[in-house]
Amino acid sequence: MGGGASKQAAKASQEAAKASLQRRRRLLFGSQETRPFESVPPRSQFRAEAQDEDLVFQRLGIDAQSLRLNLEAIHRDHDEGFLRPNALETLRLQLPEAAPISRRLYRVAQAQLGLVEPRRAQLTCYEVLALAGLLRSGSSAELLELLFCVFDADGDDRIGQADLEAGIDAFLQLASLPEADAKDFRRLDMRKRKAEVQRLAKQAMQDFAGDDSDPEPEAEFLEEPPAPPSPKDPTASSGLGEVCKQSSTASKVAETGQARKGGLCGKAPKDAPEDMAFQKAKPKAKGGLCGRKSTEAAAKEDELDREESKAKETEASQLAERNLTFGLASTCQRPEDEAKAKAEEAAKAKAAKEAKEAKEAKEAKESKEAKDAKEAKAKAKAKAKAKAKAKARGRALCGAAPVQFLSFRQWSQWLLASEVLPPALASAAQEAKPVARPLPAEAEAGAGAEVGAGALVPVSRSPAASEDTPEDTPLGMLQPLLAS
Repeated sequence: MGGGASKQAAKASQEAAKASLQRRRRLLFGSQETRPFESVPPRSQFRAEAQDEDLVFQRLGIDAQSLRLNLEAIHRDHDEGFLRPNALETLRLQLPEAAPISRRLYRVAQAQLGLVEPRRAQLTCYEVLALAGLLRSGSSAELLELLFCVFDADGDDRIGQADLEAGIDAFLQLASLPEADAKDFRRLDMRKRKAEVQRLAKQAMQDFAGDDSDPEPEAEFLEEPPAPPSPKDPTASSGLGEVCKQSSTASKVAETGQARKGGLCGKAPKDAPEDMAFQKAKPKAKGGLCGRKSTEAAAKEDELDREESKAKETEASQLAERNLTFGLASTCQRPEDEAKAKAEEAAKAKAAKEAKEAKEAKEAKESKEAKDAKEAKAKAKAKAKAKAKAKARGRALCGAAPVQFLSFRQWSQWLLASEVLPPALASAAQEAKPVARPLPAEAEAGAGAEVGAGALVPVSRSPAASEDTPEDTPLGMLQPLLAS
């Protein structure tokens, strides 16, 4: 990745984090701008004068002062006014401190400005008051946005598949499930629960992110090289064999033509076959106009023939003498020498056979090693190619496939289609706009029942759910939890 792409990615990440912070500030404090009470140091916020025009104090009313005193009581002096996660126990949410939902609420509420940077990863008194006021008096639309912020684990103001998986699993880990759902939940081991959560998150991305998942890469098959033609196959012929065949045919045709041409006055026999070369015997020269020779020339020729016949007879006689000598020597050879010669010949034959077998074994071994190396190389290449394709489909800033996300509207539509929202939140999800806009600080009239900061109210089944909605699935278990 180049330097320009890195800077662009860092800028996009900063803008996404800023958008998430602005959403949370609008929900908690009623404005994206800095509020006057934020200028009060964290250590002094427990007893500073309340501001009546501040939305945070308006939501809590007279309970704001008692809540601040409770927070001061659990505050530790060396924390310099900041509060630890146990501060959420003062809100009576009946959530375990170590529960993922509690940790997410603790992180979402950290939105105050004007603090010394880098700020502590802890809450101030003003932030706890803002979260309590939102949970107690916030409208259904605001509570739905707060739930969106809880699902947004990485704080980029959009929901990815990992965020969705973490959010669903966080709700499933709450211990306040009704008895019937708790039994079903205990029957699911961690591996099955994780697999089901991943399936739900992936399906949500495919259905509501506006872009289907990339298809799986097709299996790649390595082409086998064509087998060499068998030497015994009469139909197999190489280019060289074809050329040799044509050359042989041409040679035969040339020899046949030369044989049939004969001498000046000679002719080929009538019964000579056409497909084989025929060489006519040279006629004896005769005198006269047709090439006949004189008597003196004929005598000289006869004399040459006689000398040639005599030389051949002499050579044949010498050859017969040599063969006779060799035969006598072989016949007269001693038995010891004959046995020795046979042993030497057998040893030579055995050595030649062993050398041939060793050579064939070596060639077979080299051929097998070369074949195995080729197959291993091909497998490694295919594996690297598949890995590169899988990596390209993953999250890449300057890559090919785009990463899928759910906006607030798409996330709301997913929850609405899942039929797990209580009526008030379902109504807010139906009114969700494509572009998030600042909501009024006060709750809209007739928006539905407000959710208090007290105990969870279990709901056996949401009226928005159909009769076919399964109760033993993870989404079915979310119904009583989202009603709080």
